[in-house]
Amino acid sequence: YQNAMSLDQSLELAHNNLGAYYFRKGDYEKALDEYNLGLAIDPTRSSTWGYRSSLLTYWGRFDECLELANAALSDNPQAWYAYFGRGVCKYDSGKYTEAIKDFKTYLSKKPNDSFALPKLGYAYGYRADAYFEAGNYSAAVPDYEKSVSLVKDSAHFYCYLSAAYLETHKYKKAIEYYTEGEYARAGWLWHPWTTCRRRTGYGQHITD
Repeated sequence: YQNAMSLDQSLELAHNNLGAYYFRKGDYEKALDEYNLGLAIDPTRSSTWGYRSSLLTYWGRFDECLELANAALSDNPQAWYAYFGRGVCKYDSGKYTEAIKDFKTYLSKKPNDSFALPKLGYAYGYRADAYFEAGNYSAAVPDYEKSVSLVKDSAHFYCYLSAAYLETHKYKKAIEYYTEGEYARAGWLWHPWTTCRRRTGYGQHITD
């Protein structure tokens, strides 16, 4: 990547990838520098916004994460790409409802972004988890449904969606999503699925 940038400093993707390399090495200052350089060249790349936001929140710099995204929006209210960066800040701090709003705003402008769509799916799923743990199964169901429509391989969300339907006495739906989860589980270790079945307590009931 450094070779590539010595030939062309405008290669924002090279800055993005070099930032990821430094992040994995634990050199967060250099990673941040690379992400900032990438965004200076192309501020519309969602992956760079996402990686920089994740780096800052991983580092515990939540306020700075939000400030950078808010500053971009203050300078240009049409800076739709900054909504994704702010959404990641909120997602990583557990503010899933606020994150969902920002992700949806971003996706209204770039609806097929393969980097952003799974983030929205996980935000719905984790908000659904909170509803499920609180016993609010009817609120969990629509969020889980949105999640599995965006994150096709998450056995966890399929399992809890099935369990939420079971809790609301919709047994056909429970079996349907249990079966879908079995397919999603194919690429997973057994442990997450087994743990989910045990935690939700419906393993013995799903075939009744």
